[in-house]
Amino acid sequence: MKFYNVVIKYRPHIAIAFLIIGILANIYAGFWPAFLPYLIALILLFGYFFFGPLRLIQEHMESGNMEEAEKVLNSVKFPNLLYKPIRSVYFTLRGNIAMMKQDFAGAELNMKKGLDLGMPMRKPKGPACCKWGCCRCKRTISVRPRAISARRSVKDCRIRKIRLPLFYSSALS
Repeated sequence: MKFYNVVIKYRPHIAIAFLIIGILANIYAGFWPAFLPYLIALILLFGYFFFGPLRLIQEHMESGNMEEAEKVLNSVKFPNLLYKPIRSVYFTLRGNIAMMKQDFAGAELNMKKGLDLGMPMRKPKGPACCKWGCCRCKRTISVRPRAISARRSVKDCRIRKIRLPLFYSSALS
């Protein structure tokens, strides 16, 4: 897996190297010998923009190294080009990291973006909605009481047809 992580980390550099090899092969030998390096460069560039380096976050999140995880998230230059489920996970992770830094406005914005895009799996949708509600509660605690904000978050989750665990919905109804 270390080799795969290195390929993911240096994907654009490797793609540029294959593109240069393809151009040189095209000049000296013709198109067909250069076709394979062109194809590899195209696949690497497509993977860089379509999937991003989010595979690298797993190790940092498991070890609790949030600074490195944030570096990996910041290395995504064009998040709107990511595949939709991966983009949803990207914004949810950005919201989690912003919440750890006590930036509740940014956390709420990113969590809402992640929820609006739709989660790739059904199970994490409820906890993500509850985290979004917690962000709203913590951010608006000085403006209005916490219970009202929490009830609104549960109501928003019900409108989105997200099933919450029983203790969330019954305690705030």
